[in-house]
Amino acid sequence: MIDAYEQGPRGTSTRTLAISALVAVALVATILAATVLKARGSLTDSVPVTAELSDVGDGLPKSSDVKYRGVIVGSVRGVTPGLRGKRTVVKIALEPARAKGIPSTVTARVVPSNLFAVSSVQLLDDASGTTTRTLRGGDVITENRDNDTVQFQTALSKIRDIVAASAREPGDTTVGLLAAITTATDRRGTDIVRAGTQLRRITSEINAVMTPNGPSLLDGLTESVTALRKAAPDLLDALHSSVVPMQTVAAQSNQLQTLLSGGITTAGRIDVAMRNNATILKKITSEAAPIADVVGRGGYSFTGTVVAIAEISDKWFTEFWPEGQQNARGKFRLQITPHRLYTRADCPRYGTMEGDSCKTAPTVVTAPKYTGKKSHVTQGYRAGGDRTGGYKPVASMGGNVGSVGSPAEQQQLGALVGGNPVTSTLLLGPVTRGADVTVSPVTPVSEGTTPR
Repeated sequence: MIDAYEQGPRGTSTRTLAISALVAVALVATILAATVLKARGSLTDSVPVTAELSDVGDGLPKSSDVKYRGVIVGSVRGVTPGLRGKRTVVKIALEPARAKGIPSTVTARVVPSNLFAVSSVQLLDDASGTTTRTLRGGDVITENRDNDTVQFQTALSKIRDIVAASAREPGDTTVGLLAAITTATDRRGTDIVRAGTQLRRITSEINAVMTPNGPSLLDGLTESVTALRKAAPDLLDALHSSVVPMQTVAAQSNQLQTLLSGGITTAGRIDVAMRNNATILKKITSEAAPIADVVGRGGYSFTGTVVAIAEISDKWFTEFWPEGQQNARGKFRLQITPHRLYTRADCPRYGTMEGDSCKTAPTVVTAPKYTGKKSHVTQGYRAGGDRTGGYKPVASMGGNVGSVGSPAEQQQLGALVGGNPVTSTLLLGPVTRGADVTVSPVTPVSEGTTPR
């Protein structure tokens, strides 16, 4: 079968091309798989051993180097983290040629292998044990617990803490420690040299007053402060009390700076406003002088006025309109005082002396009589039923609300008793005519007192 893509009659067939393509793909896949396996060490002869470690630092990545006496003798194949207090198991593949020179008593620890803190496993000789047996497949390497290793791990932990504390936090807008040092020392070589010279001089002066075998300067200062505290405790207390405000000012320096800058800005605005309105301020001051004079003269009565207003306000919100009550509700007392005309018996007398009214006042009170004339009828009142425009006599004496039961009388009685007048209210009409009526609130009766 001729290839469909060939123009000539002697081309390769489609089947042959397909088989060739499959063979090529399989060959490429085999080469890639072999390369990956080779990179992983699966195709390399190795001596598999394990190391049990309690501390792997910042982590031990796969394919990390394994060194013995500074020479790479293998690599890490896998790490199984220890859970619930168990040790971390590190799987190591050693080169067979290198494993023959490594004794079986070696111990392991994790150390940084370069400047970038890439971790590696270091194998150390155990000085306490001597053996001629070398490492074999399946051996377990224990962790190195020498004093040097413990100090080394402690130093690494401290350095890690220092770096973590000095580094930038994620998302922070501040600069790192190295950037801050770079900015602080940029183009300040002269100042740094001068500061170093002064520090050297201070150190030399302190060294000159110190004896080789005597107490240190810090011990001397401590003893001096202790003696001063015993001799003058109040002085140290005062010093401590003065340090606390200074610490507060130093801690709140940003807020203090903001407050002072805000005060300066406000003072500047006030100065501009006063300059722009100097004439108005002078006029206000001159016109306010009489008011201030009156306030100053009557200042003694302000206390009583304020107290009275406070008492009225308290009574208002406790008796008349308490909190939570929708409508105001008060208790009032109606006191009806009969209108009694003045007689000679009411005139003032003191011994033999008498007032002028004792001779001119009437001796007997007589009720006024209304004849029904126009001059005796309340102005504006017109009795009903007279179509000719004439006036009828008033129904009863006294008052200025027309006849008994008139709308004016009902309105007046409603204002006295509160609310709309009813039938019982109209009975007060004849009683209150010609009398002075006073409305006053009823004083609440408390327990243990007699109502009035």
